[in-house]
Amino acid sequence: METVLDEVGKLYDHDKGGMLKSLRSFPQGLREGSEASEALEVCLKRRYNAFVIAGMGSSAIGGQILSDWLLGDSPIPILVSREYHLPGFVDEKTLLIAVSYSGNTEETLSALEEGLRRGCQVVTITSGGVMERLSAERGIPMVKLPGGMQPRASLPWQLSAIIKLAWRMGLSQSVGDEWEEALGVIDTLRNELAPETPTRLNRAKEAALALKGTIPFIFGPRIFEGIAYRFRTQLNENSKVPASSGSFPEGFHNAVMIREGVEELRRPLSLVLIRDPEGEGRLERKVDAFKSLLERRVSRIVEITASGRGKLSRILSVLYVCDYASVYLGLLYGLDPSSTDSIKTLKGL
Repeated sequence: METVLDEVGKLYDHDKGGMLKSLRSFPQGLREGSEASEALEVCLKRRYNAFVIAGMGSSAIGGQILSDWLLGDSPIPILVSREYHLPGFVDEKTLLIAVSYSGNTEETLSALEEGLRRGCQVVTITSGGVMERLSAERGIPMVKLPGGMQPRASLPWQLSAIIKLAWRMGLSQSVGDEWEEALGVIDTLRNELAPETPTRLNRAKEAALALKGTIPFIFGPRIFEGIAYRFRTQLNENSKVPASSGSFPEGFHNAVMIREGVEELRRPLSLVLIRDPEGEGRLERKVDAFKSLLERRVSRIVEITASGRGKLSRILSVLYVCDYASVYLGLLYGLDPSSTDSIKTLKGL
C-alpha cells in the first residue's frame, strides 16, 4: 500500500537542505573518512593511558559510538568530553581528538587549547574555521571534512576517521574484520532505505509513519546507548519533536515505571525498542517482558532490529535506519529537516 512517503518527487522538493542526499552518501563518507585518517601523518606507537574525544552535539557522537563498540575490548578508557574543560586525568599520556565540524565551536576550541597546555597528543577533525587555522599554525595533525553540509550529516566521515585512529592504536584486534563487514551491511541498506524504495519494503519509512503524532522514548541494549541518543537528537533536529533515550538493563530499574503513571501523560508516548539478534539471551528476555508490560500503556511500540554479525555492523545498521527515519518523520510533518534556526540563535549569544 502506497503512503505519502512514496511520493518521491515531493520528498525531494520539501527536503530543501538536502538531508536525503547526504544520507545517500553515508557509505561514501565512511570510506572517505577512513582513508583520510589512515593517511594522517601522526605517530600513535607511544603508550597512552586514555583516548578522549572532545566535541559538542553531532561532533561528539562518533566518540560515543566508538566507546560503546569497544567497551569490552579496549585496554584503555575511551571518553567523550562535551564541555569547555577536559577531565582532570588528561595529560601527556592522553590521545585527544578534538572534533568540530564548523571548526568554530567555542567549547571544543577551549578543550583543544587545554589539551595542548597539558601536553596531549592531539588530532583535530574539522571542515575549516578556527580549528583548521590553529592546526596549521601549530602543526597539529588534522582530518579535513568536506564542507557544505549540516554538521550532523558529516557523522560518517567523523566516525570512520576516529575508528581508523583506534585501529592504528591497536585498541581492539577485531577492528579490521568488523569494519569490512560493516561497510558491506551499510552498502546493502543504502538501497533499502532510499526514498525510491516503497514504504512496504523500507524500514525507515515504516518507523517514521508509526512515530508520527507521538513523543518517542528510545531504548536498546548498552552497546546501542549512543545510537539511542543519536536517534533522540536526530528526532530533535530533523523532525523537530521532543524525545528521550536510555539503555538496558538500566531502563528495567526506572523507565518501566511509566507504566504506572497517569494515562494522560502516557498516551502520547511511543516506545522505540532497538533489538539485537546477537544480544545476550537473559537481556533479550527482559526486553520482551519490558515490552509486554508497556503494551497498551503507550500509544505504540516500534521495533528496529540490527543487521549483521559483528558489533559494529549492528550499531551502524541501526544508526542508518534511525537517521533516515528522523528525516522521513520531519518531511511527514511538512518541515525542512535541515533547518536549525533555534540552534543558530543560541550559538550567537
